Amino acid sequence: MDSKITRRRVSDLLQYDWLKIIGAILVIIALWEILFSVTAVKITSEQTFRYFYDVGVYPTSSENFYRMVASDKSYDTLSVESGDTQASASVMVARLDMHDVDIIISQKLQDATNKDADIRAKTLIDDTFTFHIGSFEKLLSDAQSYLRLFLKDGATDQDIYDFDKMSIEKINANFLYRMQGDNRFRTDSQKAIGMIAEQNRIKDLCEQVEDFEKLLGKENQGLFFEYTRFEQIKDNDSLSESERAQYEKLYNENEKLKYGLNVGALKGGRNPSEFFTAGTTGNAQDIVIMYCDFVAYQPNMHFECIRFINLIVRECTAPGFLDN
Repeated sequence: MDSKITRRRVSDLLQYDWLKIIGAILVIIALWEILFSVTAVKITSEQTFRYFYDVGVYPTSSENFYRMVASDKSYDTLSVESGDTQASASVMVARLDMHDVDIIISQKLQDATNKDADIRAKTLIDDTFTFHIGSFEKLLSDAQSYLRLFLKDGATDQDIYDFDKMSIEKINANFLYRMQGDNRFRTDSQKAIGMIAEQNRIKDLCEQVEDFEKLLGKENQGLFFEYTRFEQIKDNDSLSESERAQYEKLYNENEKLKYGLNVGALKGGRNPSEFFTAGTTGNAQDIVIMYCDFVAYQPNMHFECIRFINLIVRECTAPGFLDN
């Protein structure tokens, strides 16, 4: 049989079978796409940690800060992303709508030349339906409730920071439930490795939440941006009578809570200006770090916000600050 490839035979093949060739190429591409979609790791919103620089806040060394944050993440944070509200305000609003923002790095005064100007941090807190800023007290309570899910039968609330009082079976069961469909953990050996990583995550979270509680216990040091929600907006002259009445109803003068970390009050460690500055002052004195309360949408990884806040505190204070 003459199977020699000639120019004429190639020409005939291309002339009469080109549709078959294109069809075969399309089939190969489709099969490759299917294979990739089945085997690739799909990153969920819980597995992405996002922090945004608010209007008037400027990163000083964004790459170094990013590396510091990314190197401190847990095993199940697969992506760390940052954004600049000034450059991409629409992106942040879209992310907020999808409950995909964890931290907002904001500031106090919106206008340094006008001491009567609205406080930017208060504006974000009052606009609860857009920014969803939560209090640190609620963040602590939610984290404690989460850890309580894994306590051994018979353990008490006093044991939530003691990993030895945690049920390995409960931790593993929660891991297997939430990792359904995660292509990193398909085989038994992969699941076994993942369960160990999850146990270490819970153990570390016990320590992180305990440190966060110690931080909140440091009163009278100016560490926190405390505010009564709707206090600023209820007195806004642009409100209609009905709007004013609505905010007056929501306002509770006895509910002054910690909504942010006053970065400028951190002493003894690195200067926060190494990371970011406020346009109103040119330093980090007026920087306020706040978190978005999306625990209902990110029930497991929401507490990476605590890890972030603790990281800033450790970097910018003297060693052992949280233990003193």
